Formats: sequence, structure tokens, C-alpha cells
Amino acid sequence: MVSTIQETANTIKFIRDKLRKKWNVGSYLKYLIILDTLKSKDDIVKNPKLNTMYEANTVYMVKDQVSDLHLYRFKPFPEKDLVEIPWYISSFQQNLKEHLYPEIFRNMKGVKLVASALSWSIVSQIKDNGDGAYFEDCITKRALDAFQDQLGVEFKAKMPSDGVWGKINNGTWTGVIGDIVSGNSDISTDLVINTQRMGAIDYAATYRTDAFTFGMSRPLPLPQWQSAIRPFPDYQIWGLLILTCLISGLTLHLFYVIVSTYSEENLSKPTLGMALFEAFRLNLAADNKLKTRSPSLTGVIALIGFYGLLITTIYKGSLIANLTQPTLTGVPNSIEELAETESYSWGIVDYGAADYELFATSSIKLYQEMFKKMEFCKTPEECMARAAAGGFAYISFKAYQQDLIAQNYVDTNGLRLVVQARDNFNSPNSEAMGLRPGSPFIHQFNRILNILVQAGITKKWDEDLIGKSVNEGRKRANITISEGGVIRLSLFHIQPAFFVLSLGLLVSFLNLILEVAWDRWKNNQQSSIVTSFREDTQIKGFNCSGTKCLKNQPCDVIKMREMRGEVGKKTPK
Repeated sequence: MVSTIQETANTIKFIRDKLRKKWNVGSYLKYLIILDTLKSKDDIVKNPKLNTMYEANTVYMVKDQVSDLHLYRFKPFPEKDLVEIPWYISSFQQNLKEHLYPEIFRNMKGVKLVASALSWSIVSQIKDNGDGAYFEDCITKRALDAFQDQLGVEFKAKMPSDGVWGKINNGTWTGVIGDIVSGNSDISTDLVINTQRMGAIDYAATYRTDAFTFGMSRPLPLPQWQSAIRPFPDYQIWGLLILTCLISGLTLHLFYVIVSTYSEENLSKPTLGMALFEAFRLNLAADNKLKTRSPSLTGVIALIGFYGLLITTIYKGSLIANLTQPTLTGVPNSIEELAETESYSWGIVDYGAADYELFATSSIKLYQEMFKKMEFCKTPEECMARAAAGGFAYISFKAYQQDLIAQNYVDTNGLRLVVQARDNFNSPNSEAMGLRPGSPFIHQFNRILNILVQAGITKKWDEDLIGKSVNEGRKRANITISEGGVIRLSLFHIQPAFFVLSLGLLVSFLNLILEVAWDRWKNNQQSSIVTSFREDTQIKGFNCSGTKCLKNQPCDVIKMREMRGEVGKKTPK
């Protein structure tokens, strides 16, 4: 029944030009079937070979018995029918009297289209209850509901049998895209637009964008007790501060020695230890206990005190910040840092989606090298669980990860167990619904999508759905949010104070033990000297009688001091 006939040049020109120009706006002619004769419209409607083609993009050219050409198109709804297209010939030019498909798609009168999709965060949530697939609240469902309200079209949800978004396998598209190409579905949920897919399907208007990023375990806080030294994180700074304190003490001691020697002022010259202690007090901006009328000495004291005031002010300000907001360990924040680090591996879910195509087909060396080390997960939940466990970065779309983290990876304090990198890459990714090539209702979908985008409704959908996931995650984690977002200090925040106190007490006890040991050693030394003296006097027949004993000192000690010429000197306590 289907055959090829030799047409005139004018007819060929008509096929190439006029027919396409008069086709419905936003679509194009896909099939032109030329038939020798047409006995009945049923010959086309009921013919299985012809009926398997996408009828809305097919024109049948029939040459009747008197060699007149007739054009027929399908009337797709409410019931399938074959309609002749009026046209005429004038001056050997063929012309159409009307559009092949006038604005019939403004009201599709309950026509059911098949929408193919996979569950993908806020973008698409498709479930199967045993009676068939259906969409839960998501961006795709809200867009399809808008089409239904405005155009009277209905949608039947469908999940691809192979469970992937689609990639070319042995020259054939699989997954969601494969369903569209093969005619098993009419429209898909959001797909990232790329050149390879554009050669197989048509895209509706772009109505949202997303970026690639990667999620990893939350940076762990450094030990809180270290907050006391963290205001100056460089140990060289602490070394310089200690050295400055020592130099300040030596300088004070030197100035006191010089002033007390050459000045008429009667100064109580401090010992070196006391000078160091007073310099330490000045470095902490404490009160000055040193009194003097010397201008030079007063200037040195004031200078050291001002230096101490600046240092302590800087320290206190940084200390408060470190106590209330703990410092976290570092994490990679860009795809380049991730590729260079040895602490992380990385992976994606092998759905044949845009992230897989980016790394598998990219000509960028960085992506090629990362793909060689890429690890694949069976589900997004598996990848995210590995990321939360640490040492693994899950590469995917930013909004999708935000939704998954908000729902399942928040602790009882409201902190996220998985964080996203600060930088995005290969963004923005334009996303749009995929349709069968030459879809005649694409321009009506685009009209509605453009209205939604211009009104900011699609952006509001993103915010609403993410907010919904956040609330669900908080309920699941049983989070209590403090009023006004005030940070209430707890034992965790004041750990450094107890650490410094404990360390100081430990040092004090050690110092006490050393002091007691030193005193006992001195007493033992003194006792050995006295014992030696007594033995010596007994050998020489020395009589200690008549010696005036002093309080708390035995006669032997007094006599020994007399022999050494120490009598008359101030007796040590």
C-alpha cells in the first residue's frame, strides 16, 4: 500500500516549503506518506504499520484514480479520525487554505499522555502502589497539573523498565529517553539539556536550572579545650609572646638596678623573679604594683602595660569567637581541591544521567582523570550514606542533595551531617522536559512554562519543596530550636576554662612537690653539717658549755657559727 511515486517539481517544492511553513507552530512534519490510492479512511486508521507512527506528525498524500492529490491528517482527539486538508493549485503553486493543525491543542479534551520519569528529589517523585505508577508532590507533578488545568490534558505516570535516565547502548537509547524515542511515552520529567540528547528528543522551554556539586561528611570540630590557645593558632606567635614576656621582665630588672644605683630615689629593688612576675602581670594588662618617680622607669612600665592591653584585647575577642563557634577541620570546597586531595574518594549514582555523561564523555582532562577513579553507587541513599560516614564525596545536583540532606542527615541539634562544597562546577545546568520529536503540542507547553517562569512560580516551587523537606527532617530528628536563634553557652563552650584551671592546679601541685623535696634536701644537708661538727668537737674535746644559745638554734650551731666568724650577723630564720 505504501509506495514511492515520481512527483512534479512543484509538488516537491510544496512538500519541502509550503507544507512545513503551514505546519503547527512549534512542531514540524516528521512523516510524509505517499499512497497510490485510498479506498477508505479505514485503510489508514486500521493499518497497523501506519498506525504505529506518531500520527500527529504525519501527513498522508493520496493520489486518486484521476491523478488528483489529496492530503490527510489525523484528528487525534476526542476520537481518532482522518481529516482531509483543503488545498488548491494556483499558477502551478500549491497552497494550503488553513493550518494543518489549527489551535486544537488549547483544549485537548481529556487526552491522556504518558509521562516517563524516575524519582529524583524535589524534581520528580514517582511511586507504584501495585495498581500503577503515580506522581507525588514534586516539581514535575506541579508542572503537569498546570498543563492539565490550562489545556485539559491528562497524564499517566510511567517508570522505565531499566530504571535509568538514558544513555546510548549499542546505538539505542535506554531509560527515560529511550521511552520517548521509541514512542512508549510522550513526555518526560526534567532532563539536563545536552547536545547528545538534543539529537534524539525535543526539549520544552527551560524552566529551572541546577548546578553540580559534591557532598561530604560534616567537618568535625577541633577539641574544644584547645580554644584557649586557638586565638593565636601559630605556635610561633605563642613562642614570641613568651619571649617578649621574658625580655620585658629582664628590662624591668635592668632599669631598676640602674635607677637604684644612679638615682637618689630610694627604690626597693625587686629580685629578678619578682621583675619577671610583674612583667607577666603587665603583659596581662593587670594592675601595676611597681612604684617609682623615675620618668624613664615609668615610661618602660607604661609601654609594657600598653603592649599587654593590646595583646589581651585581641586575645579576648578571638577567644569569645572560638568558644561560641568551634573551629572545624578543613574540607575540599572545589572540584579541583577534591581531585588533589588524598583524604577523599568520590562517586556518583550510575543512572546514565547528566553527571555520568559529563565525566564519561568530557574532553576536559580533570574530568577524565576523575572518571578513572570514579566509584559507582546503586542508589542515591547509598552514596549519601557513604558521604556521611566520611572519606567519600558524593557528586550530584545541588538542589537534589539539599533535599536529601534536609530529610535524612540532620542531628538532634539541627546540624547537618553532610555538607556541600562551597563552589559549584559545570553550572548552570539548564533543565527541561523532554518530548517526542516534532511534538505538536510543544508550543502550548512552552507557553504555560514561560508564564510560570516569568511569574517566579517555578522558583517558588523549589523553595517550598526544600522547606517541606527541612521541616520533615527536623521532625524526624526531634530538633528543638531555641527562641530567637540565641546560642546558649553550655559546658561544651567553657571547656577551655576548666582545662586551664586543671592544668594550672597540676603544675602547682608539681611545683609544691618539688618545693617540699628541695626543702627536705636542704634540711638534710644542714643536719649532716651539724652532725659532722658535733663529731669534730667531741674528738677535739671542745666544750660547748657557757655558749649563749639563741632561740630555735642548738648550742652546737651557735658554736659552729662562732668558729666561722658568723657571730653578730643576722641569724637566718
